This record gives sequence, structure tokens and C-alpha cells, in this order.
Amino acid sequence: MSALVKKTYVLLAIALIGGSVAIAIIGNQVGLTRDTWPGWVQAIGSIAALVVAIFVMTRQNSAATKLVNETDLRALQRRAKAVSALVDRAHLQLRSSIDEVQTEAESGTTHSLNMACHAGANILSQVRIALQQIPPYELGSYGMVDGLHQTINAISIFESTAASWLGDQRTSKPPQPLLNVIPKLRDAADVSYSVFKAGLAELDIN
Repeated sequence: MSALVKKTYVLLAIALIGGSVAIAIIGNQVGLTRDTWPGWVQAIGSIAALVVAIFVMTRQNSAATKLVNETDLRALQRRAKAVSALVDRAHLQLRSSIDEVQTEAESGTTHSLNMACHAGANILSQVRIALQQIPPYELGSYGMVDGLHQTINAISIFESTAASWLGDQRTSKPPQPLLNVIPKLRDAADVSYSVFKAGLAELDIN
């Protein structure tokens, strides 16, 4: 037997006892006769039953609302975890591409640096498209939406940087301009990821 049903029985018993006492007191005060007692009993019993019915209905509505809210939160958390897996992968790929470009810029040839920029931009382009398909209104927290948008923007910065480098058709070119951008790329990647993770924490997801 549920707690709500038990409480309902208790309240009904209290209402009946209270109604009986009230009937006895009122009957003695107004001098009810044998013919008028049944009407008073029925009237007070109806009022007591109505009060109990209203209470039960209110409690049931409250319990139903709580259940719906808890169900919605669980569904929201499941979606958030799925999106988190995509953002985790995007961040790892972005950091890997940045590190590869930095390595080639510091010790590789122009050709190997071109290859690193080209490969990173191609892979991250697909990652960005996948992230752009995520409906922001389903994420459940401002931090997740902001972090997602910042991640997409960080990838776009890498793509534009790589395109600018590859657009220079010289067979030999100094890598320093590219190295100067690396810290900005890495900061954008890490900040966007931190913002997204903070948004997950808003939904009690670690």
C-alpha cells in the first residue's frame, strides 16, 4: 500500500470522527430530532468526502508532475552524454591536429607541414559538420550550448588558418607565422572544451 493511500485512509478516518463530533455538538445545540439527524449526517459526510477527494487529487497531481520532471531530466541527461561523446572526440581531434601542425612547423619540411595542415583541415571539416547538426535547444544548459558553439568556432579558426597557409603556393616558406597562431588555436580549443564541461556539470553530469 502506497504512502499516499495510507494517508488518505487516515484523513478519511479523521474526517469521519470529526464529522461525528461536529454532528453531536450541533445536534445538541439546535435540538435535532430523529427525523432531521439523517440529513445532517449526510450533509457533513458529503463535505468530509469532498475535502478528502480534493486533497487526494492535489497530491496525485503533484506526484505526477514530479515524475514527469524526473523523467524529462533523465532523458535530457542521456542526450547530453551522447553529445558529450561527440564533443570529447572533436576536442581530441582538434588538439591532435594542432599538435601535428606544430611538430611539422618546428622540425619538418614545407611539404610535410602542408600535409599536416591539409589532413587536419579535412578531418576537422567533417567533425565541424557533425557538431553543427546537433540541435542546441536539446542540450539543456547554456554552458553546453556556448561550449558547443565555441568548439565549432575553434575548429573554424583551424580550418581558416590551414587554408591561408595552403593558399601560399611557395615551395619554401617560413613556418613562423603559423607557429605564432598555434597558442591561439590551442587556447580556443581548451577554453571551448572547459565551457562545455561546465555546462555538463549544470545537469549533474561529470
